[in-house]
Amino acid sequence: MGCETFWDVDRQPLAAALDWLGTTVLSPRGATLLVGRLLITLWREAPTDQHAGRATRRICDRLRRRDDGHRILNSLYQHLDLFFGLDILRADKVSAVIADCLRAGPRPLQLPLPERWAR
Repeated sequence: MGCETFWDVDRQPLAAALDWLGTTVLSPRGATLLVGRLLITLWREAPTDQHAGRATRRICDRLRRRDDGHRILNSLYQHLDLFFGLDILRADKVSAVIADCLRAGPRPLQLPLPERWAR
């Protein structure tokens, strides 16, 4: 088991917490502020950069599902220095991950579920 289990973005409770960021419960400003603070914690506390990178990509993917997600990611990308301050090494790593997400386009393709799965 170990600490890596807690950093698996495909397992609960981390998966549910990261997926929640893709909902519209938070305003765009609130989502930007929350994700900015979350990224700081992720990149400081994760056991490896790979763990933090996977979590960051999951956050980006979930934000991109929002109608305003591309704008939120763009705002985060432009203001990482406000969140990370002098921690430029981590900010640069986060910046690279968010830049990849922004290049992927505004929203991922969401296919409707077949009727038999909707039951």
